[in-house]
Amino acid sequence: MNEVIIKNTPDYEQKSVDSAVEYIFEKSEITPLLTPTARVVVKLNLLRKASPEEAITTHPAVVGAVITALKKRGVKDILIADCPSGAFTVNRMKSIYSACGISQFEGEGVRLNYDFTSTFK
Repeated sequence: MNEVIIKNTPDYEQKSVDSAVEYIFEKSEITPLLTPTARVVVKLNLLRKASPEEAITTHPAVVGAVITALKKRGVKDILIADCPSGAFTVNRMKSIYSACGISQFEGEGVRLNYDFTSTFK
């Protein structure tokens, strides 16, 4: 499976991003594997504590669109994860998730990673 799908979006308005992400999911070869029993890790790029407007981290509109697309396909176990630079502590990660606009997604089948061992639980 070697594919790259690119879809331009004019802005970070949720409707625009949702449309672009849905297009990508519709075209992707991996989409049939997304079932209610699938466990999916959404790997973000959260370099450091930064607001979405700073354009340093994965924008929350993209995260929301990916979660929506996964749930639309029945996925019930979604883990949002990253290992930003610096110390890996729960408090630091909570601070980063909050500043980056990611905390809002926790719940209803979506977990934020605070475990820095090498296994997926």
